[in-house]
Amino acid sequence: MDERQLSSLATGIGLVFGSALGTLAGVVLGADLLSAASYGTGGGIIVGALVGRLLTANRGEDEFRVRVIGGAGAVGLAVGVAVGAIGAWALDAPPANGVALGAGIGLLHGLVVGALVFGTVE
Repeated sequence: MDERQLSSLATGIGLVFGSALGTLAGVVLGADLLSAASYGTGGGIIVGALVGRLLTANRGEDEFRVRVIGGAGAVGLAVGVAVGAIGAWALDAPPANGVALGAGIGLLHGLVVGALVFGTVE
């Protein structure tokens, strides 16, 4: 699979999985589902696109699996914290709750997207 297809695949997986996790967070918190799904989708696109870049940048390097999946987890964590903080601010919720929930969901999202996309490379 060429670099462009990998990047598109990663972005698509990130979008779909981010939307699902955002909706799940909205259901758990009792928030507006459309807003929660929108935040999750936006974060998912960012994570997916960055994971695609990680894949193409680290191809052929030592410890390729660790670089991609670990990097995807780190990217997911960073994006999740930012999206969680913004979401909490928008919903007038405590910022610490948004950051904590965003961190957990973002880390999970990054690891799963990294693992799914990495499985298509090997």
